[in-house]
Amino acid sequence: RYTAMALLALGRVRLRQLRVRADGGAACRAPGFLKAFYATHAGAGAPARCFARYSRADQDAGDLALRDPADGADLALEYRASSDGGGWVSPYSKVDYGPGGQVKDLRVGARLAREDLRQLRRAGFVDNATRAVFADMSWYNPNVDMFTHARLAFEFLPAGKVRPTVAVDSAPLLHDQRALKGEPPYAPRDRAAVLLEIALYLMSFWYLVRVTEDVTDYASLKAYLAVGWNVADVASVACFVVALVMRVVTYLKMLMGHVNTFSEDVAADQHADLGGAASYDKYIRLRLTFQYYRYGRNFLAAGVLVNFVKAFKFLSVSRQLSQFTRTIYVVSAEMLNVLLILAIVLVGFAIAFHVLLGHAIAKYRTFSDAAITLLLVVFGDFDLEEIIAFAPLLGVALMLTFVVIMTFIILTMLLKIVDVSYGEVLEEISGGEGDLARDMRLALYRVAYDAYWTVQIRCTLCRARGALARTAGP
Repeated sequence: RYTAMALLALGRVRLRQLRVRADGGAACRAPGFLKAFYATHAGAGAPARCFARYSRADQDAGDLALRDPADGADLALEYRASSDGGGWVSPYSKVDYGPGGQVKDLRVGARLAREDLRQLRRAGFVDNATRAVFADMSWYNPNVDMFTHARLAFEFLPAGKVRPTVAVDSAPLLHDQRALKGEPPYAPRDRAAVLLEIALYLMSFWYLVRVTEDVTDYASLKAYLAVGWNVADVASVACFVVALVMRVVTYLKMLMGHVNTFSEDVAADQHADLGGAASYDKYIRLRLTFQYYRYGRNFLAAGVLVNFVKAFKFLSVSRQLSQFTRTIYVVSAEMLNVLLILAIVLVGFAIAFHVLLGHAIAKYRTFSDAAITLLLVVFGDFDLEEIIAFAPLLGVALMLTFVVIMTFIILTMLLKIVDVSYGEVLEEISGGEGDLARDMRLALYRVAYDAYWTVQIRCTLCRARGALARTAGP
């Protein structure tokens, strides 16, 4: 039950297989002089069964029936449209694998799980129709109060190659709940941090009301969104609202999920591998919960960044502190021509590299992959030895030409435009010595002035209400 003396394995390991349907000879693409061979399957009289690459439309959606030749035991793998979480896009083959498949949960315990694997292997669990096998498992580490979910993916490509991929997620899924309850080892500062985050989410709803009121000051929503800072306001509110929804969903799933249900039985199951009965002998679905948690943190991070960017909106009231926004505004007007040149060069080289190396190197397998790889080349991230192995002449020539054009010509043009624009901004704000101090004094004066008159008006209203109450009395 324990891995590396600290990680407690939670529940069963789930195997999920994705298969494609056999299309008889339709998927066999043999040339003319081999058609007869494949039509009779090497003269055996049975037509060849060819299997295409994976697609959701061609996925086999039926149950898989197997038999162990050692003891004649029947094995039934039930097909499920969704196992745990959404689909998965392979970073290597770019294939979009569906969320379902034929499912088999291995028994709890290393010894029993190995027996199940050997039985599946004898029964022919993997064959020519197999296109992917996923293994999902979860752990808990009490040293850091962290849950971990791992997914092992094995792609069986039509060419015969097997490509393994590992994805591991770790998150403190019960952090908020335990911090609010004050459970050890969480200190009062952890509870304060959670409450502060909740207050931030509540403020986002208040800010949403303010944004809605601001929209009414414009002729239309289009006119409101035509202002860049207004778009930042909408993006900030949207990020925090989505983050709140994701956090609530994660919290509810942890309250209703298997983890809390079986938390009191973990101690009794730590020796289940020795033959004892396991009380949570089932697969614990945590992958979807991890996805909600990760999405919530992503939107929260984006919202925090947008809010810090909005600080430049308020700094623009000072000529000295508005250098950044002024420079961006001046540069944007002169950058379009250079960006068009950059796009033409990037698209041309991306197509060239895709055509030349797409069949051999995964980084150039698609046009989008090639474009992203070339953008990383600008920052010095490229593997020239890999290119030399497949295209020692033309590949190296294309790469060197691209580096020279992008680094020494186009980037120099971009930096020169920024340099000239910044010089113009400095000339505009020169001679304004003491401008920042004056603006700060003016801002503090206005704050004090508004606060003073706000208090005066409130006091006057209170006195007026008191006077009316006294005159209305007996």
